[in-house]
Amino acid sequence: MDDKDITRNKARWRGNPPQWLPIRGLSLLFDAPDECLVEDKVTGLRQLRCDTAGIQSGNLYAALYETVTRMETISSLRARGIFCLVPPPAYHVTVLSLFNETNVSRLSTDIQGAAVAGLHGKLGREKEALPELIDYIIGSDLVKQKLSVQYEYDKFSLFSTALVARLRPTPGSLETHTALVNARDTVAQELHQRFGIPLAAHFDPHITIGYFASETHDLPTPLLGQMESECAEISSAVSFDSIGMYTYSDMAHFFRI
Repeated sequence: MDDKDITRNKARWRGNPPQWLPIRGLSLLFDAPDECLVEDKVTGLRQLRCDTAGIQSGNLYAALYETVTRMETISSLRARGIFCLVPPPAYHVTVLSLFNETNVSRLSTDIQGAAVAGLHGKLGREKEALPELIDYIIGSDLVKQKLSVQYEYDKFSLFSTALVARLRPTPGSLETHTALVNARDTVAQELHQRFGIPLAAHFDPHITIGYFASETHDLPTPLLGQMESECAEISSAVSFDSIGMYTYSDMAHFFRI
């Protein structure tokens, strides 16, 4: 899910220890390696569940997690019930956020009812509820294209309540990244015109590290400055070669459909 599209002040978790609050939705994500997609016996779908320490493509994810978890400020915020880390097995990079429970009412009347039904049905049944929409997306150049793109750590930012590590394409991936952005924008415009899907924000690749309990105004400057210093030496990157459609039940559980 693209955190720039999150409804402001919409909580993603509560309690101490934290519990993820349910929110259903659909997004296009960069596919993780096959070994990161583990069959879920309850849904029958493949769940995103990466062993960040066990695969080469997880090196950036592991580096970010290890750096953040050793920071005393983050540990203190977690202990006080102010901040919740996303489990690293659920780390991902969103290509295009489609719709979720917070914005489904903005879809065109032609598909709004089916979209609501899909979000309230069994995970993975979205294909049955929205065949025209799903077929268009899966058949688009954005999803069908063969690509090889690599991103590296850039800096930390706050998107509403989300703390994210923003990424930048490596020098060798600039051309591919530009083509990807153009294909994404074309699909986003078509989805908006045909189906009323909210027009997506500009592509800003990032990994969500965690969520604050609410929007904070006194923490960002010192916190982000400290994180920049701690993460300055991170040099690893993450590579992707395909894009897939994922359904999610909360901000820590994503399933490929």
